[in-house]
Amino acid sequence: MKLKTNEITYLAKSFKQANGLSPFYTIKDEIDGTENQTLVDKKVIVNNGYSPAAKAMLPTLIAPDSCARLIIQMPTFVIEKYVYEMNGKLVLASNDEGELSFTEIEDNYDFIYVLNDLFSDSFVRRSEVDIELARDPFFVLLAIFDVYRRNNLLDYLGTSEVDFNFTVDDIKKVLNKTYPNSLAESVAANYGVELAGIQNVEAALKKLLEHNCITGDNTYNLAPKYEIIAENFLIIESIILLELYEFTNGDDLIADNAMFYIAGVHDILSFRGDGKRFNLQSISANTMIRVIVNSMNEPSLLEEDRPPAFDMSDQAADIPAAPAFDMSDQTESKTVAQIASQTPAISKFCTKCGSPRKQNTKFCTSCGAKFN
Repeated sequence: MKLKTNEITYLAKSFKQANGLSPFYTIKDEIDGTENQTLVDKKVIVNNGYSPAAKAMLPTLIAPDSCARLIIQMPTFVIEKYVYEMNGKLVLASNDEGELSFTEIEDNYDFIYVLNDLFSDSFVRRSEVDIELARDPFFVLLAIFDVYRRNNLLDYLGTSEVDFNFTVDDIKKVLNKTYPNSLAESVAANYGVELAGIQNVEAALKKLLEHNCITGDNTYNLAPKYEIIAENFLIIESIILLELYEFTNGDDLIADNAMFYIAGVHDILSFRGDGKRFNLQSISANTMIRVIVNSMNEPSLLEEDRPPAFDMSDQAADIPAAPAFDMSDQTESKTVAQIASQTPAISKFCTKCGSPRKQNTKFCTSCGAKFN
């Protein structure tokens, strides 16, 4: 089933109880009066009702329990996909030449081959970095990476003799946005963090010393495993954003997210955060792909009973209005924009190897990593 944005807006008028994750709630466009006829031509609307294919997908699209959003930003193109889930039923939405293509799927494992073609193994994985820090030390660490990245590129060009030691002033220059292509600035922008708001750099450096991220006094150096990242993570080629949303049975919206930055085709860093604390990992392409595909296959964050699926078998309507879909027993919708004020993120997958996390376990049954 393929729909243009104006057709989605037109149909949404008949889906009054579409919840805040539904494309019929989030997509808005101008209606030009041709929508009913184009939907009839596409055989979405048939005999004043919906086609069997539309009936099979619309309940999941109107009132999904959970949703996964994947954006892959490459140098020359962007891939964007959504998976909507209700009671274990999955509908994939992809952009297809200006239309949204909706398809019922059993899983997303075919997508593994697409990702494997795009990304190979991560060289910086050998650093085995996996650290969680408060906001200020986290972004000061990224600012240090920026200093190293700049100095490595200057050293490669041979333009001047480069000193890889860094000072508090070097860090403040990055935080004041004087470095082009800054990793710290890019990650901060994606999380809505103002780097200029980080005032006490000295206190942040003290925390990094306590975590053995850096060494020194007044002039500093990165610890060896962090230096591996800084020396190799030079030119950012791609950014991947993965988001999961779900309504609880109490109608609260919870979320989980991950960002993956790829330098060249080898080096991958994973970022997770809730605005207060952030996690940084150097990961393999295999781990990244497993996290993405597992999330797209099962976007649900909760393990609890769900309400029964909605039945559209008796739906009908007068033309030119789109067929109605009454879901009056649904509570007031919430929007994805409310995520920031909701419950902290819950991770359903091991952040070390990407395997699904089994209920009531403290350690990953695949790789043995301890869950936070």
